Amino acid sequence: LFLCIYVFSMISYLLADHHPLLAYLTNGYLYVVPIDAKGKLGKGVKPQRICKLWKNAKRESVSLTGAPNGKYVAITHCSGDYVGIWLVATKPNSKPFKVAMGSDPSWSPDGKYLAFTRIQGGNLSQPEWTYDVCIFDLTTNHMRVLRKQAREPFWSPKGTKIALIDESLNSI
Repeated sequence: LFLCIYVFSMISYLLADHHPLLAYLTNGYLYVVPIDAKGKLGKGVKPQRICKLWKNAKRESVSLTGAPNGKYVAITHCSGDYVGIWLVATKPNSKPFKVAMGSDPSWSPDGKYLAFTRIQGGNLSQPEWTYDVCIFDLTTNHMRVLRKQAREPFWSPKGTKIALIDESLNSI
């Protein structure tokens, strides 16, 4: 229920209580704006500035993944040898919350859980780093490992299963 497009800024489509939102990043700031079912802005609708992300956001790689319920945006932030996942509520003046060093965020269909690839070990330029698929519970702020030596999780439409790549077996 979201779409990410790379243009001059990063854009993510969210569905908040059946009212679509567009989240986007420009000049280091995260914004959300309500849109209609056709993806158009209503007359007089203005974007809400949520927060400033990082000082050098223009020179870093950032991607947005919107929660299906529209309450959060997962931000994958890549700078040099660092890749991290941050969460930001879609309310003005929200503060980014660091989940873990990782990538590949995937929201549960109800938006209550975030599966992702946690990266551990050395930095990204060294061979001893490892991947684990983890699940972050937004209700409890608790993270648990779902599968060691795995990556790229993706939730089933009903939220009952997660597909992933199992590195220990070199299989999907």
